[in-house]
Amino acid sequence: MREILVDLLGKPEGIVVAQLIEATQFTIYLSLIAFIGGGLVGLVITLLWVLPARGARRASISYIWFFQSTPLLMLLFLTGLGVPQLLDTNVNPWTAATVSLTLYASAYMAEVWRGAVQAVPAGQWEAGRAQGLHLGLVLRLIVLPQAVRYAVAPTVGFMVQIIKGTSLAYIIGFQDLMSIGKRWANASVDGTEPFVVYPIMGLIYFCLCFPLTRLSKRLEHRLGPVPRSRSRPQPPKITRHNREQGAHRTMTRLPRTLAVLTALLSVAVATPAAADLDDVLNDGTIEIAVPENFPPFGSLGVEGEHVGYDVDVAKLIAKDLGVDLELVPVTSKQRIPYLETDRVDLVISSMGANPTRAKSIWFSNAYAPFFSGAFAAPDLDVTSPADLGGLKAGVTGGTIEDIELTDMVPDGAQIVRFGDNAATLEAYKSGQVDVLVTGNTVAANLASGNDDIDLETKFIIQESPAFIGVKKGDLDLLRWVNVFILHKKLGGELDDLSRKWLGQKLPDLPTL
Repeated sequence: MREILVDLLGKPEGIVVAQLIEATQFTIYLSLIAFIGGGLVGLVITLLWVLPARGARRASISYIWFFQSTPLLMLLFLTGLGVPQLLDTNVNPWTAATVSLTLYASAYMAEVWRGAVQAVPAGQWEAGRAQGLHLGLVLRLIVLPQAVRYAVAPTVGFMVQIIKGTSLAYIIGFQDLMSIGKRWANASVDGTEPFVVYPIMGLIYFCLCFPLTRLSKRLEHRLGPVPRSRSRPQPPKITRHNREQGAHRTMTRLPRTLAVLTALLSVAVATPAAADLDDVLNDGTIEIAVPENFPPFGSLGVEGEHVGYDVDVAKLIAKDLGVDLELVPVTSKQRIPYLETDRVDLVISSMGANPTRAKSIWFSNAYAPFFSGAFAAPDLDVTSPADLGGLKAGVTGGTIEDIELTDMVPDGAQIVRFGDNAATLEAYKSGQVDVLVTGNTVAANLASGNDDIDLETKFIIQESPAFIGVKKGDLDLLRWVNVFILHKKLGGELDDLSRKWLGQKLPDLPTL
């Protein structure tokens, strides 16, 4: 399909559409699993509400209240990031997303089904009691067949909410339609702008949800309206013998069901952590976090593959280890949590080292230059802040570059501040300013994307080289990474990457 779409739409549009369609299958899988799992748990919660025991009913109502009051995003954070850190174990995104959406769906579906049971006229309960049926038989033969009729339409309709809820799972690293679409929308590739990608995503979500909405409406119309009862139905007041008999049967089955669900969850969560050098070599695969969208260190390329300085370093590491490489694109906020919870073995994501981060993870020696500086055309004679007199320096207001430059410039220099990086870059491209003050990666990306712009580093404002992150305790892996960095610096491979992606030779980098 990818080749067909590329032939029809070209690159990168065809690749974008193909990847979005491919990612949609995981959105569908997650929705179905959450719907089925939420239905099973919701059924148990509904049965607890029906039981004559007050404790069971209170537990059912508390469960529904708690999970309806907890935002789905909070559940995803707790299961995807909180539980792994608390238990020091690895919870993969599939498990975390499934558990969160199952709990979320079960509360709402239990409420729907509880309402369906309440909609059954009270006379039906009384008729069953008059026949001498115990609670289980009243439910199975009389109440549930009618309640199912009332519950089908809203249950199908709630599937739409589950599908839309899956769009939040990208926040914990689940690779679905939203995750892939967001990555393309943020990529620095022509033809993948947000106003192009997001409408395509919206169309796909519409194609998934609209048929379910129409089906729900049709079922509601076909099955007819729910009859209103003048008296609110309650579980029947049956004889003490039948109450005890029905409650005993239900309560003896309930622990078995809960035990099975708990066992399945325990197996899914208790994934052994694999991190140190021997584990990586034995597994034959190394998982490395790289920037999701931070060119030129890491971003999507025209072919739909991640490219950049950090990506090439990750490839060199896998090659020297003799193992397969699995790239895990991350945002800046995901880097340390992913390392702490064993989602990845290493973080190569233009990450600076500081005392706060060093409390959580270990750092290798520096492997890449990263600094804030002044950039301009080669023929402009500027070597220090003192040379900015009579020139216009463009900078994004409120950034560290703005703060530092304000204290450096002499009288006569004009600092022109802009609202964001895009405006600052446009100002330099259009000739509104003579000197661009920004990070070296931003300057390199500007130069690489515009053949008519030649930027040269004039002076450095602040050094902040990048380090590789290693989980605490993985001493053998840390030592190997440091040897790797030294070897690649002496062999010139890192210098080649610096010239290729950053447009400069590799400077002297600090060691720890």
